[in-house]
Amino acid sequence: SQLRDAGCHPGIVINPETTIERLEPLYDLVDYVLVMGVKPGRAGNHYLSHVDQKIVKLIELRGDRSWKIIVDGACTIERIKRWSKQGVDGVVLGTKALFGHEGTYKEIMDNIKRECGE
Repeated sequence: SQLRDAGCHPGIVINPETTIERLEPLYDLVDYVLVMGVKPGRAGNHYLSHVDQKIVKLIELRGDRSWKIIVDGACTIERIKRWSKQGVDGVVLGTKALFGHEGTYKEIMDNIKRECGE
């Protein structure tokens, strides 16, 4: 694609209310699928538990395709541990794991990596 030829990595975002099936035609065109675990728009929103099933379905749908699954929204250490074991490739950290916690960002990140086995 033109984006990849230009050195970019295309991706899509799946909001909590968007079905996985709705975006199926796009999955072979992207390098990243970002799954929103919260309704976007405000830091600190509560995690929507139905997104867990969406993550599992995406991992199954991906199969041997090369796109990466990233989760954004209410990423606690417990969720990060579970998701990484399931096959999630990355997370976007914010208020639940990074901001407003004691220590420098480096110390917090080192702790998260240690707790999550990375």
